[in-house]
Amino acid sequence: MTPEERTAYMNKMRVASQEDWQKMMDKLNLKLPTLPAPADDPRRPAHLKPKEGSTNWYDDAGNTHVRSGWGNWTNYDEAKANDYKLPDPLVLKNGKPVKDANTWWKQRRPEILNDYLTEIYGKTPTNTPNVTFAPVGIDSTVLTGKAIRKNILGSMDNSRYPSVTPSIPVIYYRPVNASGKIPMMVIVWGSFPQPLANIEKLIDAGWAVALVNTGAIQADNGGGLHEGIIGLMNGGKDRKPDEWGVLAAWSWG
Repeated sequence: MTPEERTAYMNKMRVASQEDWQKMMDKLNLKLPTLPAPADDPRRPAHLKPKEGSTNWYDDAGNTHVRSGWGNWTNYDEAKANDYKLPDPLVLKNGKPVKDANTWWKQRRPEILNDYLTEIYGKTPTNTPNVTFAPVGIDSTVLTGKAIRKNILGSMDNSRYPSVTPSIPVIYYRPVNASGKIPMMVIVWGSFPQPLANIEKLIDAGWAVALVNTGAIQADNGGGLHEGIIGLMNGGKDRKPDEWGVLAAWSWG
């Protein structure tokens, strides 16, 4: 991809991401407030100063402060944070304590998992497609012969929506002299140059390394939600507010 093509692609993704964001705001009946200019904002901390060439604001320590679309400014002072109380993991939602393992496994743990599904990551579908993994190339000369590199491709069954072709590409490194089970570091990666220096350190320590191209599973932007595994599961349609997002899709992959 040339620099010009990449710029055009990124601009296209920004527009598509903004459109997806607005659709979700409309579904949730949310609307951002009209805010004054940052310089005139009475909620802006008085000690902040602008810096020439930047739209951000900075405190005396050089920390960056930005204002959200809801009018909230960055805060670094814990004493000024809103009061909150973390939920007790050993108290059920009905207020009763968890006194035994059965209550934990049958009641409290499902409550906590459901909170993560409904409030943070979204619900992962139960009918996800079958994935078939197969090697697509092996090189035993990498890192001056220290490691074997195997390219593995996880192909998803996309028969329900053939217009998209998500996959799970993995680049697997293993010390050439290793035998049996060894520890492995899984690294979330994309179509960037591989971190060979770090990989070599792990290989020297006797570890295996797996680079997973998460972008091929699901793009990390709102513009890609009609594609990838999310697009496959939704048939290219918009997702609902409580359905899974990118992090959940990566975790599934």
